[in-house]
Amino acid sequence: MNGRRARALFAVPVYPAFLAAWRDYEERYQSILSGIWLSDVLTALDSDEPTTASEAHLQWDWANDEAQEQAEAIEEAIIMAETEVSYE
Repeated sequence: MNGRRARALFAVPVYPAFLAAWRDYEERYQSILSGIWLSDVLTALDSDEPTTASEAHLQWDWANDEAQEQAEAIEEAIIMAETEVSYE
């Protein structure tokens, strides 16, 4: 982000041929490759069926994820406490 705000500072130590190649990549390939990457990572973007989850279902999923994280933290605290007790 700093490079885009102050291009003169960003471009000074960079070899001009690299800078030209990078600008060419940004103009011609960046959006295409980003789309390919996103379609691979987020396979839901490729599906023809739209996913419509209710607000309650989304809240349930969020609460379930939060509960899972808290349960894992509690388990780690118990393991740490057991380890500390065994050293004393």
